[in-house]
Amino acid sequence: MIQAAHVGIGIRGKEGAQAVQACDFAISQFQFLRPLLLNHGRRAYRRVSMFLCYFMYKNMVLAVGDLIWAHQNGFSGQIAFPDWVSSMYNAVFTSLPVLFSFTFDRDMPDAVSVETPQLYQAGPKR
Repeated sequence: MIQAAHVGIGIRGKEGAQAVQACDFAISQFQFLRPLLLNHGRRAYRRVSMFLCYFMYKNMVLAVGDLIWAHQNGFSGQIAFPDWVSSMYNAVFTSLPVLFSFTFDRDMPDAVSVETPQLYQAGPKR
């Protein structure tokens, strides 16, 4: 089993199925390793980085709203939003943009990303 970047890739072979049973992704031949890394790995890296930026932004918006409310009310302890808004903010009000952007996120075709593996290296070098 190949283990790198906290992902286990099991390759099914003559030795048995131990590696396949203990892996995160299973492939049957080495030729499927390149598309798995360059297509799926690149897309997963982009989605995680976009999710983290969006997560930080949307929670900062909620915190800044609370700070402005507290400042306007002289830090009296009144709450700006009802309790249900604060508890359901992440689940309800911000789930649709994330689902929409992750569903339709395609920056280039799979053939182009397999032909040019340098595209994958741009993110980790930042």
